[in-house]
Amino acid sequence: MITRVVLLCITLTLLAGCNQPEPVKSVDAELADNWVARIDGEGISASELELAMQQTLGDSGIFLASAEVKDKVLDSIILRKLMAQAYEKDMSPEALSELELKIQSYREELLTKAYIQQNVVAEPVSDEMVADYYRKHPQKYGQVNYKVFDLVRAPSVGSEVVDHAMSLRLQAFTPHSDWRALAQNDQGKLLIISGNSAEQGLSDEYRQVLSPLTKGKVSDTHLINGSMVRIRVTDEVIIEPKTLDEVRADIRKSLAPIQLKKAIQKEAELLKRNREIERYALD
Repeated sequence: MITRVVLLCITLTLLAGCNQPEPVKSVDAELADNWVARIDGEGISASELELAMQQTLGDSGIFLASAEVKDKVLDSIILRKLMAQAYEKDMSPEALSELELKIQSYREELLTKAYIQQNVVAEPVSDEMVADYYRKHPQKYGQVNYKVFDLVRAPSVGSEVVDHAMSLRLQAFTPHSDWRALAQNDQGKLLIISGNSAEQGLSDEYRQVLSPLTKGKVSDTHLINGSMVRIRVTDEVIIEPKTLDEVRADIRKSLAPIQLKKAIQKEAELLKRNREIERYALD
């Protein structure tokens, strides 16, 4: 009888123990379970280590990293924190304030990028957009336009009478005259130069004279670098660009950021609606 009473008491005690609630971990204890290191009590979490590994090794590198690699990344985090803490202690209030502004700016930059990824959808670049861009910018895809010209040059001696006589002589250099024969008749006083507007060494002054001229036209007489000059355009050459099919992918790629910018501007207008935004004059 006594034995049965003892067994009953033991059973009731065990049952009572099973019904006791488990002790609740404190917040610090839960965090401690997630810490991978501490510096003077300040914990470094497993999530912080994972982020550093992602930034260092990439998404796939996290899963392939050995324990040794993880340990080296953790060492870099510890060193980074030690340096940051040491430098922060010596910073002036002004420098700390500037640092906070940079942190706020970087935080907003990250949030902005995340917002754009989640909410902004750019209009796809259509075939019509690609073709229109190609038509308007052929020079970007290899088209070259240049003018072939003859140039007659006579020295200016500074004498009004002599220079005027030479200016009249230059009037004989017309679109259809033989410029080289005319120059030979002046016993070396006139110089004939042939070239084209695609030449790298052509001066800006000559390019300005060439610009309005078309094939078969002759310029007025211009005074350039101490010489009287006339220019005749003998031909206009066009080297065709690459075909649209050759550059279609490149054009589509170049237009994509423009479409995204348009979408961002549209989203910005929506965000500004019903918001009180005040702007003040800047110095």
